[in-house]
Amino acid sequence: IGNAMMYYICGEVADRIGFKYNDDREVCYMLLYSFACICNVVLDMVVTFYMVYWMMVGLDMATYDGVPLADVTTFRGRFEAYAMQRSLGQNLFAYSFPSTFLVPYVIEPIATVYLPYRIMSLIVRSHKSISKAEADVLLTPALMDLSRYADVLLNVILAAMILFFPGGFTHRMFLALAFSHCVIYAVDHYKVLRCVPSFYFASNKVDSWAQWMLSIPCAMMLSAFVFKASNCREGDGISFCLKGHSLFVGVTGAFFLHIFVHAIVLVHVVPRLCPASGSSSRTPYQEVAEKFPCSWFSANPVHCLRSKYIYKHNPPCDFYISGKSHTLRRNPEIGCYFTASKEEAEDYSKSPSIIATLSMMSRRGGEEP
Repeated sequence: IGNAMMYYICGEVADRIGFKYNDDREVCYMLLYSFACICNVVLDMVVTFYMVYWMMVGLDMATYDGVPLADVTTFRGRFEAYAMQRSLGQNLFAYSFPSTFLVPYVIEPIATVYLPYRIMSLIVRSHKSISKAEADVLLTPALMDLSRYADVLLNVILAAMILFFPGGFTHRMFLALAFSHCVIYAVDHYKVLRCVPSFYFASNKVDSWAQWMLSIPCAMMLSAFVFKASNCREGDGISFCLKGHSLFVGVTGAFFLHIFVHAIVLVHVVPRLCPASGSSSRTPYQEVAEKFPCSWFSANPVHCLRSKYIYKHNPPCDFYISGKSHTLRRNPEIGCYFTASKEEAEDYSKSPSIIATLSMMSRRGGEEP
């Protein structure tokens, strides 16, 4: 429920800003949702730390040196106590899998695709006053958005956080992350092919910003390395040993240093390694317009109104609606070249069952030499 509320709020903010291009809106939405989730995770981790600390104090747990945890006054001393490390690692793993990594993405198709479709179907079927145009709007699935960048980024951040805790949780966390992302890929693959209207994003702005956001989990890995490397005691003979204020500066400095270097590499190094974009297409406009129904003319409602009421074209330029391209009329004189016939509705009652299809395929395979 909390994630759904953040989805809605971030989407409303991005919409009300009034971006000219949808790609810019998606970038804003992805950044808002990412930082909202990060703030939520940080708050959860702070609450969990204090909850676990008071639980360990209530159980009279002690540090490796035998000092009661209640007598430890420094954050590092409390955080490095094995009882705290084990309990925090267990809580982080339980918070991540399956609660964050898997469950939301298994529920999402039901909550955002199936249930809305079934509810709207019942509404349309039970109200005769609903017109065909209104029924189309009610039964149209939600538009495609790029919030999955933020979801995957949050999962990677949680996985990177496990490196601050005992190594026994590391392999379990990353195996859970890999399995969950395979499930997410399968769900999104089906969603894109079957459950969203056609869409097109003209640039890779969201992907570029997501690559920069990936610097956060990478920086956390470097911070975890600095923190673990400085975990030494007197007499160990290790020169790299940070304590107190020096440890805080080292961990924080490593975090922001990596973000800075990561950004420099993305801006100045990666573009030099990418192949140059090809030359612009020389295909005539007429050939392209005959294949694609959505053009500058048919996608511009003001132009369509001018064509009909001011220029009195016959036929006028028709406005393009996704899924109704067969309504577009051809008029080469005004740049409208696309034409198509109405698609026949699929009759599912005549479609063979999955078992029958597999049986037919097995028979065909057996007949081959």
